[in-house]
Amino acid sequence: MSSIATAMQQLSPVFITAPTARNGVTLIQRLFNSSRRIAVYGENLILMDRLPMLVHTTVFQHKACAEEIRDSRRKFLEETTEYWSSNLGPDTEESMLLMFDSFYRHVKMYDDTARRDGFDRWGVKHPMSNVHMIERLRTLLPKSRFVFIYRNLFEVAASAKARQFIKSAADMRNYAVMWQTNLLRVLDEKAPDTLILRHDELVADPADAVARIEAFTGVTGIDQSVTQRKINTFDSNLPGRASGSYVAPMPLNDEETDILRRFAADALARTGYEHSHLVA
Repeated sequence: MSSIATAMQQLSPVFITAPTARNGVTLIQRLFNSSRRIAVYGENLILMDRLPMLVHTTVFQHKACAEEIRDSRRKFLEETTEYWSSNLGPDTEESMLLMFDSFYRHVKMYDDTARRDGFDRWGVKHPMSNVHMIERLRTLLPKSRFVFIYRNLFEVAASAKARQFIKSAADMRNYAVMWQTNLLRVLDEKAPDTLILRHDELVADPADAVARIEAFTGVTGIDQSVTQRKINTFDSNLPGRASGSYVAPMPLNDEETDILRRFAADALARTGYEHSHLVA
């Protein structure tokens, strides 16, 4: 492992995530940033998902296929080109180390940026893009802290509909399945490096939620009044956005509500939201 990787593994970034978008990750980001003791950056699919996935894939390939690929290359170089050579390729260990290096250099870029701006802690907010996201980041950055927030699915879907993330029945079904899959994964895991928050409890009692966040992460000085201001989109007049940085939720029709109840039944029951509905 490189010296950069060794140094980056000693960091304790804060990753804010949720089962899907529209669960409150930006609210938690704003709370952290109000302290001016940490810089929590916006969403980055490359750092949070793509690079960890590539690391995982190359590790698996090295463990499972290294000998096979070496034999194929030897056959190509020493014997013949007339064989099924789909497994002909470079050394799997070199490929694996290259992916590790790319991930940790991205982490170093974040750390260097934060330190140049006067912060010795940093984080990223990004909704879960797949069910393995947290565990992969945890493996690569073992001192990380994860703050996971989830919200009533009916409110999530109404907000996503207003942002035009959901435009069809298929979109609604996919949202419900992702919300349930990712939420149950985190709830079942009960990991000590993950603080789980409910959006409704945060809004109802911000003082308690902020105290839990500060105790869990060590970031103090958070301004709980941030919870009183609604910011959920870019300040724009483009579709799905709004002047003033807040777009109101769109009501769900009976078909949409039924889809959510059918495809996220287990998680709705687990969280007590099974009898919820969105009035407006």
